[in-house]
Formats: sequence, structure tokens, C-alpha cells
Amino acid sequence: MRRLSGMAYERYVVHIRRHERDDPHLRRTEVIQPGAGAAGVPGYIRGVAFFMFLIVVGCGAEQTEPPTSTTSAPVATTITGPVDATLASTSTTETATTTTAPGSAPAGLRGMWAGTTPQGDAAQLTLAGVNYTAVISSGGGRAEGAGQIFVDGDTIVFINPNPTFCSGEGRGEYLWSVDDGVLRFEPTATDECPPRVPHLIDIEYTLVDPLDY
Repeated sequence: MRRLSGMAYERYVVHIRRHERDDPHLRRTEVIQPGAGAAGVPGYIRGVAFFMFLIVVGCGAEQTEPPTSTTSAPVATTITGPVDATLASTSTTETATTTTAPGSAPAGLRGMWAGTTPQGDAAQLTLAGVNYTAVISSGGGRAEGAGQIFVDGDTIVFINPNPTFCSGEGRGEYLWSVDDGVLRFEPTATDECPPRVPHLIDIEYTLVDPLDY
């Protein structure tokens, strides 16, 4: 850019304007007079500068769309094929447990037994758990006794603390055995309850009703 002053500047401007009339496409040279400031800038340059300013402002004013936030939706999971039965359902199998009290009659001894006394009277003996009932029925009446038992192997102890017919604990100890379905008892000591002896000695019992308790 050239800087002119005084008369030279005025002659130059006159020269340029004369040529502008003759040739509109003449390339113009920006001439700035000292101290002239914006007034010394040719009009077409100011116009170009304003046009460029509009372009810059327009570009700056262009808005950029904010990024769209996308949220992924939950993805459903489908399971195909056979499903393990253990996953489809839970089943609990409870095993019934029969608790037998110590001294209870074992399976081979437990039940309702029937026999006949040497005198021909009907005898019935029921052994269930830790209890017993003995009955002898005759034409003249019915003799009945009851109490507890304690079985240990082939030994059975009858207990009936009845002070009217028995002494002490009313204890009577016997060996028991079942041969060919026949139950027999053999005393190992004197029975403290004498009325019980005819219900056990010399009677062959056969099983009438097996009990599950």
C-alpha cells in the first residue's frame, strides 16, 4: 500500500477516477491519505469490507444443532430351547421319618396277637410302641391288664405299677421269640405282677393285625 500526501495525492485521485470512467474493470489501488482515516478509503473497498463483514456475521450466527442424546432401550432376552426342570420349578421331597422311642416294640413283635390259654380261654395281647394290653376272656368273665414295655433285643420287660395286684414297679422280664409266626414268652425272673403271668405263659400267639406304630 502506497502512502501519498499533499498535491500528489489529489493528482493521483483525479487520474484514477478518469481511468475508472474509461475502464470500469480497472483494478483499483487503495490509496490512503495521511490522517484521512476511513474517509480516505474508496467507497467500493468499504462496500467489499461491509459485505465480508456480513458473511462473517452470518457464519458466526449459524447455529449448530446440539447433539441428540439417545438412550438405548433395554433389550429383551429370549431363551429358546429346552429349559432345565431344576430351573423351571423347585420341588422339595420330604422323607417321612418314623421316630421310635427307645424300648419300643420292633416290627417283628409289634401288633395284635391272639391265642388260647391251657384252660381254653381266648387270650389277646396287643403290643404297640411302648405300651401293652392283655385280655383273657372266658365264660365267667374278662381279665384285663395294661402297662408299659421296654424291649431290648430278645428281652422284653412288662411294667405295671399297680399296688393292688403288683409289688414294686410291677416289673416282669421275659424272653420273646417268633417261630413260624408263633409268638412265645419265657420268664427270666419272678413277675412282680402275678395276675399278668397267665396272659404270657403257655400261650402260643399268632399275629392277627400288624400295627405300624
